[in-house]
Amino acid sequence: MEKHGMSAGEMVMELGRTREMAKVFTVETPILRINTFHSGSLAGLVASLPALVALRESFPGARITCFARASHVGLLEHFRACDEANVRPAGGVAAQAALMARLHASEPDLAISFSQGANAMLLLWSTRAPKRAGFVPSHFEAFLTHRIPKRGMLSPLLALELVETVGAQPRGGRAREWLDVPQMLFDSLRAQLPFDFEEFVLVPFDTALKSSGERAEWVRAVIELRQSWPIVVAGGRAGDWSQALEASANHPIFHQNTSDALTFLALVRAARAVVGPANGVTDLARFDGKTTMRVLPADAHREALRTLGL
Repeated sequence: MEKHGMSAGEMVMELGRTREMAKVFTVETPILRINTFHSGSLAGLVASLPALVALRESFPGARITCFARASHVGLLEHFRACDEANVRPAGGVAAQAALMARLHASEPDLAISFSQGANAMLLLWSTRAPKRAGFVPSHFEAFLTHRIPKRGMLSPLLALELVETVGAQPRGGRAREWLDVPQMLFDSLRAQLPFDFEEFVLVPFDTALKSSGERAEWVRAVIELRQSWPIVVAGGRAGDWSQALEASANHPIFHQNTSDALTFLALVRAARAVVGPANGVTDLARFDGKTTMRVLPADAHREALRTLGL
């Protein structure tokens, strides 16, 4: 049977050509606005930085707005893959309400949560972005349009896998080259430290040390390191350890009581090396290419000095 001068076979072929042309000319909505939500840990933030670079390189015309805890915002403000950094409010749903309304009004095209926490997932959902990517399991995984499984700590590879699900293509560049430290912060630290830059070893205080015995072991290790090098202890409360260290060794010690990620980065870049437990500061040091030893048992000072070439 023919219709409009075409045989049935010709009509089928024409329909096929029309569908192929439709595929060729189908254009996805461009990604112009991206929101990212980050976990509260410094280690989690550091792990997400290469993924932000992949987003920037894959969607060069998009505006990337990052939401993180207050102490991490300064670092994101100096990370060139992020156009705007905002504070994620602490507290429950009520504390998030104003931000949720603002996110909904901003109409992003893509939202990504690097955290599985309830608050981050609620903020992600409030964007109503057409593409919403995150990790499972989660209490709110139904909010996601794109998901991959994750258990345990976030790693850079997992963060990259997540952004790949929404079309990002990592190019293998070094993310640390996108991260700058303002000179005024270096100048401020230089004025505070009682010794020259690149003379000291940075030792992050291990906040996981709960018992007095564990803290005493940490103090003994720091005392041993001070036999050879000045020490900057980053984080923690001085009362946890300072009395035992006051007159303990040949070289001075300085306590930088901060939780600010950008200050940690400046200390990392100024230090000769970083010796400490596996935590956010040592992760930041590894990310930045600093000579690092991630463990600090009480009797490991000689091994640390040999490993670090000190």
